[in-house]
Order: sequence, then C-alpha cells, then structure tokens
Amino acid sequence: MSPEPLPTRSIPDLAPIAFDDPRTEGSAKGTACSGCSLDIRAIYYEAAGKVICPKCRNQLESQLSPEGGRAGRFGKALGFGLLAAIAGTVLYLIIAAATGMVFGIVALLIGWMVGKAVFIGSGRRGGRRYQILATILLLLASIPILLSATIIGAVICVFAVWRAWQMNAGVAIAITGPYRIAAPTASASAA
Repeated sequence: MSPEPLPTRSIPDLAPIAFDDPRTEGSAKGTACSGCSLDIRAIYYEAAGKVICPKCRNQLESQLSPEGGRAGRFGKALGFGLLAAIAGTVLYLIIAAATGMVFGIVALLIGWMVGKAVFIGSGRRGGRRYQILATILLLLASIPILLSATIIGAVICVFAVWRAWQMNAGVAIAITGPYRIAAPTASASAA
C-alpha cells in the first residue's frame, strides 16, 4: 500500500525559484515562513492562519505540549497561582497594617497576579479548568478584602475575578498540513 500523496495548494504570484540563493529578494509574498522568515520551497503547514515551515511547526508543537502533559501543566498552574495568591494577600495585609485603611483596589492587583501566574503555569494555553482555578485562588486570596471591605470593595473583587477569568481563556491553535507548494503554471512562468 503506497502512502497517500500530500494535498496540493497553489500560492498566487509564485516567483521563480533561484536555486543558487535560498533567500531571494524577489520571492513572492506568502512563500516565507511566518516564524523564521526563510523561503518555503516545497512543504509547509498552517497555524492560526499563518504559513510555517516544518521546523517551526515542530517548535510550535513542542511549545503547545510541554513535558508533563495535562496534569503537569495543571500542577504548575496551581503552584504558580497559589504563590501569587499568597503574595497578593500578604501585600494587602502589609498595606492595610501600614496605612490602617482598607483598599479594595488591591484586589485588582491580586486578580492580575493570580490570573497571569495561572496562565503562565498552564503553558500559556488557558482553558476552562484554568479559569476555574484562577477564580478559586483569587476568591481565597480576597477573603481578607471581602471581610473588611465595603460594597465598593466587593464590586472591585468581582471585577478582579472577571479579569482573572478573562486572562485564562483558552488559546486553541490548530496546525494543518502538510501542504505542497504547487509548481508555477506555464502562464505564470511566461509573465
């Protein structure tokens, strides 16, 4: 059984290939890799609507699937988020002790810290489980604020939770291909 041929796509306005110079200045738009800017000669992939070479595809896939898999990413997100939540709570308590006042606005900073930490821990992928994790950690970190704040402080805490939720929205990047660059037609090479 022979392998199936790769699908062929035509890239419009394909310039002639100069075999003696791999980085020809007169290359047609769309034939360069979006990742490394090298000319693509035969096979390419598409990721998030961009054309990439096989080398950049491998790098992107390794970034999207860090070692440790799903459980490893969640554990890392939990650890980073927990550290940010503790640091934010300590910061709030230091500010409250130093000034003798309650600042609900600190919840926004804690929300950003927790949201960003969970997002980085998730391998910058985000998703529903990370949104829920960031929300729970932020609510736990906001307990001192909620216990001592006014209605406005509580509203600020809700806004902080919403922001942490947004920061961890899922990032889906589909990689399609491989595709083969079609040879220029006779009319294109005559022009």
